[in-house]
Amino acid sequence: MLISTWGYGGTPLAWAIALLLLLSAYLGLFPGLAAAVLQRLAPLPGARDDGGDGEPTVCATVVHALWLWPACWLFAEFARDTIFNGFPWFSLGYVATDIPGGLSLAAVLGVHGVSAVYALVAVALACLLAGSARLLAVLCLSVVLGLHLCLPSPAHWTQPVDGDPVNAVLIQGNIPQDKKWLPENRFPTVELYQQMTAQAWPADLVIWPEVAIPLPYAYVEWLFQEQDDLARKAGGSLYAGILTQQNGHNYNTVYALGEDSGRYVKRHLVPFGEYIPAPDWVKPMFDVLSLPFPSIATGMQGQRTLSVNGHTVSMSICFEDVFPQEVRETSTSSAFLVNVTNDAWFAGSAAPEQHLQIARLRAAESGRSLLRVANTGISAVIGPNGEVQQRLDWGVRGSLRAEVIPRQGLTPYQRWGRLPLNLYVLTSLLLALLLGRRLLP
Repeated sequence: MLISTWGYGGTPLAWAIALLLLLSAYLGLFPGLAAAVLQRLAPLPGARDDGGDGEPTVCATVVHALWLWPACWLFAEFARDTIFNGFPWFSLGYVATDIPGGLSLAAVLGVHGVSAVYALVAVALACLLAGSARLLAVLCLSVVLGLHLCLPSPAHWTQPVDGDPVNAVLIQGNIPQDKKWLPENRFPTVELYQQMTAQAWPADLVIWPEVAIPLPYAYVEWLFQEQDDLARKAGGSLYAGILTQQNGHNYNTVYALGEDSGRYVKRHLVPFGEYIPAPDWVKPMFDVLSLPFPSIATGMQGQRTLSVNGHTVSMSICFEDVFPQEVRETSTSSAFLVNVTNDAWFAGSAAPEQHLQIARLRAAESGRSLLRVANTGISAVIGPNGEVQQRLDWGVRGSLRAEVIPRQGLTPYQRWGRLPLNLYVLTSLLLALLLGRRLLP
């Protein structure tokens, strides 16, 4: 956040540090919420002032150590996913990308379910070290290990669609954020994407990154008409990102040009990047952020999905792919996924790699390939098992050509979503409340 607000946003350093500390404090509330709920329902040994010796019963130990904590952690992650429009960046479950069998678990439980499993692992290991409920701790660890070893790959749950694969080209223009919106760079950027797109044909699908063209749609409508004609002549489609101005608002859009036309409009915006999550009378205080287009809005008519060669495509722009439920809604009926983004705001940080990990979980949860196209990187072709098959690293100008196999069918996560997790959280918290009242000293 410091890089985006101070380095590129022009915010005074003191303000940028204050915003960073405020965001950190806000996100820190949610682990604190999990701990507070746990302490309320099953106090730690010696934490109660009830006149006793402070030693918990066996029941209290089991509730505290091996059952209730994952439910509390889930409750907190769901809250972070929802409150103030949600900010679920990098939940605990994203560590699954580096754990053998973790992505298979994600296809069954989703990222939040994986978070609960690893929260259980953490507390089971703590129980072993503390010598408390060792048998149950070993049993829990054995079950988790068995799931990682025995669950099939995410692609097991889906099947290839009959027909030819989709030949796709991902274009990474690599325009640095501090140069992107300079007036002298606008038309050179247009020429760059004209040239790179011309070199990409023939293809079934060519994809530009988020807001690839640094001009509103009305100023370059001629460009989009030109690209539409060229795509039709080539027998393919082009997904082109740009801002659209309408009724005094700016909308983050992707236009589908050529053989399969349409328009996707971003629905879930980035707080403090695309809009200010505050009352109107407070917003002038954030003018120091120097956002190029601070009034990004939602509500303009657009399609929830796009298509290519008769296949439905689950589309998302940037921050939208961090919301697994929203991607799930469109991916169940889609043949593959596309995410376009601009991570140039986070140059030199871990955020681009983290965002790639997030995209990998969306692919694994759906058992479908995902094409990720970034302005400055990391663009990638992600397979249906969540593996990175091809990538263009940060700061590289170029393109990736890939054959994507459309798929159909549902993973367990797509079929059930959060329903099993919601039931687990609800029953666990209610039962812990009853046990706390009836059985604990």
